[in-house]
Amino acid sequence: MQNVTMTASSGWNLVVSHLSGGMLQGHEVPRPMHEAPATRRRDFVPKVHVRAQRRRAAIIELMMQGLERIEIAQQLKLALHNVDSHTKVIYREYGVHSRAELAAKLGRTLERRPAKENPRITKRRKRVWRLRREGKSLRTIARELKVNLKTAHSDARALERQRAKLAGMATEQPASAHALRLVR
Repeated sequence: MQNVTMTASSGWNLVVSHLSGGMLQGHEVPRPMHEAPATRRRDFVPKVHVRAQRRRAAIIELMMQGLERIEIAQQLKLALHNVDSHTKVIYREYGVHSRAELAAKLGRTLERRPAKENPRITKRRKRVWRLRREGKSLRTIARELKVNLKTAHSDARALERQRAKLAGMATEQPASAHALRLVR
């Protein structure tokens, strides 16, 4: 007879088959009580990770202040991956899919921070505006700046929106010097 362990299901099959001369299989014979799988004395209760809860509370607070993922990671001295993992757990716990939903669920307001302008885009838009004032077409501008026609069109539209916004603000308050330079 082979050396088998009684707890393995294939071992039980071999023992029953050997003892019955091949007439029975292991699933046909109930296991003895000492071979029965162990049952838990108490139900499983997951541990509460206090450090993780504090960390997630800090992340929620910074998210409500409008900080980006990278800024949260830098402020809490965490890896970006850890911030993302905590964010996923937070969203799962509260049953939400975005910061706005989380703020609504918590009954808080989500502070909006103005988006940072990319200096390369700002420089390109200034050039688009200058070329547009010279009377050049968007196709010519796209060719000169070596960008896609859609990009030149998008930049021109963004500048028009900014100009219209500043024109509406002119009656209310003076515009910033940087914004006025873009419009002129």
